Amino acid sequence: MQLRSFIGDSKLWEDPHPEETKDWAWTEKRLKQWLPALSAPSQTREEISTNAIPRAEMGHRARVHTAVAGLPRNVDWLSNARFGPGVRDVIEGLEEWLAVR
Repeated sequence: MQLRSFIGDSKLWEDPHPEETKDWAWTEKRLKQWLPALSAPSQTREEISTNAIPRAEMGHRARVHTAVAGLPRNVDWLSNARFGPGVRDVIEGLEEWLAVR
Protein backbone atom coordinates (compact mmCIF):
# COMPACT_ATOMS: atom_id res chain seq x y z
CA MET A 1 0.00 0.00 0.00
CA GLN A 2 1.22 3.48 -0.79
CA LEU A 3 -0.03 6.19 1.53
CA ARG A 4 0.53 9.85 0.75
CA SER A 5 -0.01 12.58 3.34
CA PHE A 6 -0.12 16.33 2.96
CA ILE A 7 0.63 18.40 6.04
CA GLY A 8 -0.25 22.05 6.38
CA ASP A 9 1.70 24.94 4.93
CA SER A 10 -1.24 26.09 2.89
CA LYS A 11 -3.13 29.34 2.79
CA LEU A 12 -6.21 27.21 3.44
CA TRP A 13 -4.84 25.63 6.66
CA GLU A 14 -3.95 27.38 9.87
CA ASP A 15 -1.74 25.24 12.09
CA PRO A 16 -3.40 25.04 15.54
CA HIS A 17 -0.06 23.98 17.10
CA PRO A 18 2.75 25.74 15.23
CA GLU A 19 5.21 24.89 18.01
CA GLU A 20 5.03 21.15 17.15
CA THR A 21 7.52 19.84 14.61
CA LYS A 22 5.58 18.35 11.68
CA ASP A 23 7.80 15.38 10.87
CA TRP A 24 7.14 11.73 10.02
CA ALA A 25 6.56 10.75 13.69
CA TRP A 26 3.91 13.49 13.98
CA THR A 27 2.27 12.35 10.75
CA GLU A 28 2.33 8.66 11.67
CA LYS A 29 0.68 9.37 15.02
CA ARG A 30 -2.22 11.12 13.30
CA LEU A 31 -2.55 8.49 10.57
CA LYS A 32 -2.86 5.79 13.23
CA GLN A 33 -6.00 7.55 14.46
CA TRP A 34 -7.59 6.56 11.12
CA LEU A 35 -5.62 3.36 10.51
CA PRO A 36 -4.79 1.83 13.92
CA ALA A 37 -3.17 -1.27 12.37
CA LEU A 38 -0.81 0.80 10.21
CA SER A 39 2.63 -0.80 10.34
CA ALA A 40 5.96 0.99 10.05
CA PRO A 41 6.73 2.17 6.50
CA SER A 42 9.33 0.45 4.35
CA GLN A 43 10.35 3.92 3.16
CA THR A 44 9.33 7.55 3.53
CA ARG A 45 9.99 10.63 1.44
CA GLU A 46 9.36 14.23 2.34
CA GLU A 47 8.79 16.95 -0.22
CA ILE A 48 8.11 20.57 0.60
CA SER A 49 5.50 22.21 -1.61
CA THR A 50 3.18 25.09 -0.79
CA ASN A 51 -0.52 24.48 -1.37
CA ALA A 52 0.17 20.81 -2.14
CA ILE A 53 -3.32 19.43 -1.58
CA PRO A 54 -4.65 18.59 -5.03
CA ARG A 55 -8.11 19.61 -6.07
CA ALA A 56 -9.96 17.62 -8.67
CA GLU A 57 -10.69 19.46 -11.88
CA MET A 58 -14.13 19.64 -13.45
CA GLY A 59 -14.89 16.29 -15.08
CA HIS A 60 -12.63 14.27 -12.76
CA ARG A 61 -15.47 12.02 -11.59
CA ALA A 62 -16.41 11.15 -15.17
CA ARG A 63 -12.76 10.36 -16.03
CA VAL A 64 -12.49 8.12 -12.96
CA HIS A 65 -15.69 6.30 -13.96
CA THR A 66 -14.31 5.76 -17.48
CA ALA A 67 -10.97 4.50 -16.10
CA VAL A 68 -12.62 2.08 -13.66
CA ALA A 69 -15.03 0.80 -16.32
CA GLY A 70 -12.05 0.06 -18.60
CA LEU A 71 -10.14 -2.04 -16.08
CA PRO A 72 -9.71 -5.75 -16.78
CA ARG A 73 -12.00 -8.13 -14.93
CA ASN A 74 -10.95 -8.83 -11.32
CA VAL A 75 -8.75 -5.70 -11.23
CA ASP A 76 -9.76 -2.60 -9.35
CA TRP A 77 -8.20 0.78 -8.69
CA LEU A 78 -8.25 2.03 -5.12
CA SER A 79 -6.45 5.28 -4.38
CA ASN A 80 -6.84 8.85 -3.30
CA ALA A 81 -6.96 9.84 -6.98
CA ARG A 82 -10.22 7.88 -7.13
CA PHE A 83 -11.80 8.75 -3.78
CA GLY A 84 -10.23 12.07 -2.72
CA PRO A 85 -6.97 13.47 -1.33
CA GLY A 86 -7.48 12.80 2.38
CA VAL A 87 -7.19 9.63 4.44
CA ARG A 88 -10.82 10.11 5.46
CA ASP A 89 -11.83 10.35 1.76
CA VAL A 90 -10.07 7.06 1.01
CA ILE A 91 -11.55 5.29 4.05
CA GLU A 92 -15.05 6.47 3.19
CA GLY A 93 -14.49 5.54 -0.46
CA LEU A 94 -13.34 2.07 0.54
CA GLU A 95 -16.38 1.61 2.79
CA GLU A 96 -18.65 2.44 -0.14
CA TRP A 97 -16.58 0.24 -2.48
CA LEU A 98 -16.85 -2.71 -0.05
CA ALA A 99 -20.60 -2.23 0.29
CA VAL A 100 -21.13 -2.97 -3.41
CA ARG A 101 -18.87 -6.03 -3.40
